Amino acid sequence: PGPVTGLQIMPVNTTRAQVLWQCPRDEDKHGVIESFLIFQRVQMLKPFDLDVNSEVTETWMLDARPQACSRSYSVPVRLQPEVTYIFQIQAKVSGVDQPGELVSRVFIAPADVPKPIATLPTSEPYTDESSLRESTFSVKVCGSCLLDNSYGKVSAFGILVCQEGFCDQ
Repeated sequence: PGPVTGLQIMPVNTTRAQVLWQCPRDEDKHGVIESFLIFQRVQMLKPFDLDVNSEVTETWMLDARPQACSRSYSVPVRLQPEVTYIFQIQAKVSGVDQPGELVSRVFIAPADVPKPIATLPTSEPYTDESSLRESTFSVKVCGSCLLDNSYGKVSAFGILVCQEGFCDQ
C-alpha cells in the first residue's frame, strides 16, 4: 500500500506523546489494510546523547481490523525530554508479506522547568540603610538533582538572591 496520511505526534507532557495517523488514500490502499508497523527511533547526533541503558528503538504492530480504515489510529509513546525522535509508520495489506511505503516524522520531545534543587533561609527585608546588615548563609546543592534529566538536560544552574517583594515569582 501507499503511505499513511495525517501522521502527527502530539505531546501529552515531557515524557509521553500520542502518535496519530489515518489509512492511505483509497487509491493507494491496494487491498484491505490489516495492520500497521510503527517504529520509534532515537536520532543520535552524538554518542553521549542518551544514557547507555536507554531504549534506542521501539517497534509496534497495530491491528487495523475489524473496521479497517473507518477511523483514525493512535499509539501512546514514552519519551525522554529534549531527545529527538524519528517516528515511522507503514501500512500492511492482507495477503501481502511486504509492508507499504514508509512515512516518517521527526519530533523533539519538549522540556519543562525543573524542580528547585535547594531552598535557602530567608532574612529580614532591607527597608533602609539602617536595617542593612551583613549576613551569611550556607548552600547545599543536591548533586543527584543536577543529573536528573526527567525535565530536560541540565545545562546550567545558579543562585538567585533577591529581596522579598522585588523578585518576580
